[in-house]
Amino acid sequence: MSTRRETWTFPTPFDYIHTRCSLGSYSSYKTEIAQQAFRNLTPGTGWLEAQEITCDICCDDESLPRDGALVRWADEMRRASAALDRPLSGYHEGLRTWFEEVGFTDVRELVFKIPLGHWPKDRRLKELGARWRANFIEGLSAFSMAIFHRAFQRSAEETEVCFFFSSKPWLMSIKEMKPLAGGGWEVWEQSFGNFVC
Repeated sequence: MSTRRETWTFPTPFDYIHTRCSLGSYSSYKTEIAQQAFRNLTPGTGWLEAQEITCDICCDDESLPRDGALVRWADEMRRASAALDRPLSGYHEGLRTWFEEVGFTDVRELVFKIPLGHWPKDRRLKELGARWRANFIEGLSAFSMAIFHRAFQRSAEETEVCFFFSSKPWLMSIKEMKPLAGGGWEVWEQSFGNFVC
């Protein structure tokens, strides 16, 4: 396929199709992926598995400041992706419904919360949060530059200044998150399959 919007023309059906962290790659995951995958899977035994993450920042206890740098960045990312017709949010509201609407049965959904920071008391979640924080901090500039330039015509310098990526307050707001500001993401993993034609 030269573009994602082309009709899939594979001569043999697949047993398994998988997507991971593909948010922002499609204008419509339902029609460009789920529907096409359904048509290209082995009837009765084929599976589509989606492991997707949203750009929405969540907080169980509502202690994450809604006007803080992290939330502003996520809001800007959503706004930019909408302007480019490549949504970075809405996956958690839509995946299950989209897959059922295109014909998948035996739909299963697992939601995993990922902390952003080392604040969890649970040892496994503390390790996961520390790694996720490091990944986020290292990739923050890269996640942001192209999309903000394409959507808002911002230069690299304007993007850096807008969110103070290199400043201590911005980094500390991520590095030093405590339980009362325990922001994070949710990851949705869906396995869809065993459909009847």
